[in-house]
Amino acid sequence: TEKTSQQVDALKENPNIVFVELDATLVADEAAFAQEVNRCLELEEAAIRAGKTVCVYTTRKLITADTGDKEDDLRLSVRISDAVQSLVGRLSVVPSFVIAKGGITSSDVGTKALAVKKANVLGQIKPGIPVWQTGAESKFPLTPYVIFPGNVGEITTLREAAEVLMSVK
Repeated sequence: TEKTSQQVDALKENPNIVFVELDATLVADEAAFAQEVNRCLELEEAAIRAGKTVCVYTTRKLITADTGDKEDDLRLSVRISDAVQSLVGRLSVVPSFVIAKGGITSSDVGTKALAVKKANVLGQIKPGIPVWQTGAESKFPLTPYVIFPGNVGEITTLREAAEVLMSVK
């Protein structure tokens, strides 16, 4: 959404975050997109290993199929969503925290990538934005996980939430 794009732009004002853009325009080419996901994963892991906070985000434009078919558009959207959650699920290093932005994305990251079955709700990091502590059974046990809905908050809210978590890692 436009709000998410603005929030990501505001987050980019923090010089202590490494930004990795997943080129979602490659989604129609399975091989090229798989290579792009692997490229992002390598950058993400290297930065986390170096003690950095990483923000992986998708190309900030609507991707549609060349066919004009809404079902093809949906397939591409699902492929992008799967790629995003895999960038958490395939991590071999443990992040200090995870923030997922968007309703479906947050759900997929929590259930698929992090494999959360139980969590402690720690409260809200900002109004309308819950933060969980993942359960012992999850991919990254006892890790703060922020479920940041798509259209919630002000332009600076994502940056503020990330900065709160960065200050306690």
